[in-house]
Amino acid sequence: SHYLDLGVHKGTYTDSRIASIDPKPLISILVPVYNPEPSLLNCCIRSVLYQTYPNWELCLADDCSTSPEIAELLRSWAGKDDRIKIVFHNENKGISEATNSAAKLAGGEYVGFLDNDDELAHDCLYYLVKEINRSGALVLYTDEDLIGDDSSRLSVFYKPDFNQHLLFSHNYVTHFLVAEKALFDEIGGFRPECDGAQDYDLILRLSERTEKISHLPRILYHWRAVETSTSINHSRKSYAHEAGKHALQTTLKNRGLQARVKDTEFNFFYHPRYSKNDEPQISVIVAPSTVRDAGSPPELISDNCHYKNITFIHAGFLDIDVKDEDRLSRVELLHREAVSTESDYIVFIRHAPIALSDYWLEELLTPLQQHDEIGLTCGRIMRQSGEEVSLLVPDLTSDSPVYLADFLSSCTRHLNGLHCPQLVSLCNGDFCMITQKLYLQLGGFDYEQFPELFAMHDLALKACESGYKILYTPFARLTVDSIKGISEAEKEKRAHLEKKAFQKRWASVLETIDPFYNPGILDVNNIDVARFNEWKRGVN
Repeated sequence: SHYLDLGVHKGTYTDSRIASIDPKPLISILVPVYNPEPSLLNCCIRSVLYQTYPNWELCLADDCSTSPEIAELLRSWAGKDDRIKIVFHNENKGISEATNSAAKLAGGEYVGFLDNDDELAHDCLYYLVKEINRSGALVLYTDEDLIGDDSSRLSVFYKPDFNQHLLFSHNYVTHFLVAEKALFDEIGGFRPECDGAQDYDLILRLSERTEKISHLPRILYHWRAVETSTSINHSRKSYAHEAGKHALQTTLKNRGLQARVKDTEFNFFYHPRYSKNDEPQISVIVAPSTVRDAGSPPELISDNCHYKNITFIHAGFLDIDVKDEDRLSRVELLHREAVSTESDYIVFIRHAPIALSDYWLEELLTPLQQHDEIGLTCGRIMRQSGEEVSLLVPDLTSDSPVYLADFLSSCTRHLNGLHCPQLVSLCNGDFCMITQKLYLQLGGFDYEQFPELFAMHDLALKACESGYKILYTPFARLTVDSIKGISEAEKEKRAHLEKKAFQKRWASVLETIDPFYNPGILDVNNIDVARFNEWKRGVN
């Protein structure tokens, strides 16, 4: 008997993994077709046929391809497997209409979106269905790689778990995207006015309707780098960039957010600039490297912020006894000013700045005003040399408290945080903003346990524990000459004790993979996940 008769139609499976899945929802794969290279279309179709999970249907809509070979090829495939359904347009209507036509053929509980020259990994649907049954997710996406014409791997896209604010800047989700069919129908399918950025528009609108979004950190989609694709040439499709900009502006409006979408220096990367609700009182507290430092003049900080209701406080000018100077940490100096200020918002700058970007303060403030769930915002730190701290691959041989602090505060920034505002799990306190109300509610800096390195890490985790989120933005930039850490002589006495205290307090967080850190980064560098988590916790 043929496998289709036994496996698909009679429920007898040769793979015990598939047999054990219950339930086995029907997944409809939607493929808009327009003049693909026939050999690549064949590869695309075969990648679905070869799925280890067989309860699928392949719905192909030809958008009036000019080559008669395409229609012949589609009919040939449909005649070989009754799970393959086809429809033909009499005129070219565009990719959104073609995908919507494919969706009308679909009878599955979920729909997935596959381009006509791309491929699915053989276990793609198996892992997706496992996740659907585990979590009840209504929207799912996977990691992907970029492949050449010969299917050789060119690069890999390791993605974080769902990050709404990263999506507000860039379509990092792309492929493979799967959605509940009822939800897809509810939002009206694809919008033709967003052709070129139809995938971006779709995930933006899906995320308006549900928070049940799951990410599978597995490379389950192979994105073909053909010459005309935005996957390889971001300069070819300016209309696609504009369509994405329109889609983002629409979703921000739908969410009741006051923001204007601005271009960045790169196509398909956007800058949502939020409007100020009002001008609350803000205190900018600058900590010197030592208490005796004179610090930076207020003019340097105020020049580019375009904000009037602001107070500048140099923590080194606190009225303290000279004998106390050497024992007071910068963190305690910051804390003393933070609890005594009458301002609504507090900005912490922990190193003397050389320069700040235009509208830096507004970029930190306005997301806090527009998003109730955001508790802290933090900006991008740049050294005058151009160097930046951005660590993705951990050095498990390092016992340095400074290294661990830097790693934890930078490793969850997608694309190194160079271009995209995004949610992160930690910020290091060098350049950040918080409301004074929340600062006091969280108990402020625990400067006794964390006098130097981990005070903001601790505060950020307390904020997350209380249900708040942390937003990183590269559009608030602070340039410093150098970042002065604690001296070598102090390390053994203080920094290692501080590190151990942090690891003990937050062991339950450190023993798991951060949702914004992709474990594939560890795998490709031959780093064991369990060992990585032990290193974070300080387990030898």
